[in-house]
Amino acid sequence: MAAASLRLHDSRPCSLSLARKTGVGSKAAESEPVPEVFRLRPGFGNRRRACTCGRAAAPCLDDPLPDHDRMTKAGIIGGIGPESTIAYYRHIVAGYRARAPSGAYPALIINSIDFSAMLALLERDNRVGLVDFLLAEVEALARSGANVALLAANTPHIVFDELQQRAPIRLLSIVQATCQAAQAQGLRRLALFGTRFTMRGSFYAEVFSAQGIELVLPDPQEQAYIHDKYMHEWVNGVFDPGVRQHLLDVVQSLKQHEHIDGVILGGTELPLILTDNGSTGIPFLDTTAIHAAALVEQLLTSQTHAREQSVSV
Repeated sequence: MAAASLRLHDSRPCSLSLARKTGVGSKAAESEPVPEVFRLRPGFGNRRRACTCGRAAAPCLDDPLPDHDRMTKAGIIGGIGPESTIAYYRHIVAGYRARAPSGAYPALIINSIDFSAMLALLERDNRVGLVDFLLAEVEALARSGANVALLAANTPHIVFDELQQRAPIRLLSIVQATCQAAQAQGLRRLALFGTRFTMRGSFYAEVFSAQGIELVLPDPQEQAYIHDKYMHEWVNGVFDPGVRQHLLDVVQSLKQHEHIDGVILGGTELPLILTDNGSTGIPFLDTTAIHAAALVEQLLTSQTHAREQSVSV
């Protein structure tokens, strides 16, 4: 194959052999020295080293990093479930672009994990195993360059505190973010919908009660109904209008008999079926949107801090 030409800020080409007689992809071809123009300095992503032929005016690697290279890189533990992971991505990108300079995009890494493996650990109440499982996935994000991350689901927050203690990077809590949102709206008595692990767990109640906010659960029969629909329909992308109406009826009943002033959609698939509050007249706290907004805030704050540091140096 003939040599290709690569032009770098100059009318004269630098020759770069793309393949030898050995053929593209062969061991001999792979062992060819990497041209200096494409060598990367560790830690600088895809920034190219300047051409050494003396004819190119490529940027020097010692130049100040552009804003995108100084950004915090966020990691997402997704796949739990897949439908809500897509919603997270959309919320984060849209929220970031609405506030970032020049409509920039956030630096994100998604680690889509095995939902069934996590569920098996939850079913066995194996908290130690669940922490170990999630920790390995967070560590994978850290190795990929993430320096802040979130679990794109409510249920695994059952071990959030233990996981954060061992994690190599900061994790953003969906429970803390939702509690702050409830406080901002002045809500004092909230219904909690979610998987049975979330509804019967203590991790929501502990955070909210510390702020003087009461949580109310549906009756056991309705809890079983919500959990069943969650595991067999919503995580598989099935959202039945009849099920939606049933959930709204449950909310209306809790409002009338338990005097709730809002509902925590404590499962990240719930906002996909309860897309609005119907005629209930009380706010629904979309934990997916709230959690995503917290991450956007973290990304923008970190970027601003990094920019200020670079200016002061």
